[in-house]
Amino acid sequence: MVEEVMPLVLIRENGTIADILKTNEKGFGKSIERGEIWHLFPETGRLLPLHEGGASFLSLQRKRKWFEAVVADSYTALDAKLGSDTQQEQREMTAPSNASEGQASGIIGELEFLIAERKRSMPEGSYTTHLFSKGNEKIRKKMGEEAVELLLARKREDIIYEASDLMYHLLVLLADEGIAFSDLEKELARRHVPTEA
Repeated sequence: MVEEVMPLVLIRENGTIADILKTNEKGFGKSIERGEIWHLFPETGRLLPLHEGGASFLSLQRKRKWFEAVVADSYTALDAKLGSDTQQEQREMTAPSNASEGQASGIIGELEFLIAERKRSMPEGSYTTHLFSKGNEKIRKKMGEEAVELLLARKREDIIYEASDLMYHLLVLLADEGIAFSDLEKELARRHVPTEA
């Protein structure tokens, strides 16, 4: 019997999302047993440690339809996957605290920044990298799947969960198409403001 694959969300102590991976019950158990994060490598489906030195976590819990690991505020997802030459560069690069021209703010801005960084660096083991490497049609297919799951959701918490999945995949599609989320905000604002006749 094949184990269900579920998202593994890495969250920093300050509440920001550090990374989104995939794992299963075996990976969850192995992570707890060894005190380091184990995830499913997208291309092979093999269960592997996040990186050779081990990526430790502060807590690891099973949620309704995902796993959640709390990592130190200093955790940089790219540090866990890239060589030391790139690590210093990545440590110096952080998501902007204030949205600049053409960039969304809050969690959407953080996700947009992380997704753009994944597209640029394509780190191994990242679910976002996996989507980009499979191409635009795969991303669109995932959007369709997530939209259907949202339409089928009936309970409030399920609607929130599925809408969040859809929003994440929408951000991936937008990044793949070179469209900023702020472009959507501008279009919504344009539609909202009545034009003078």
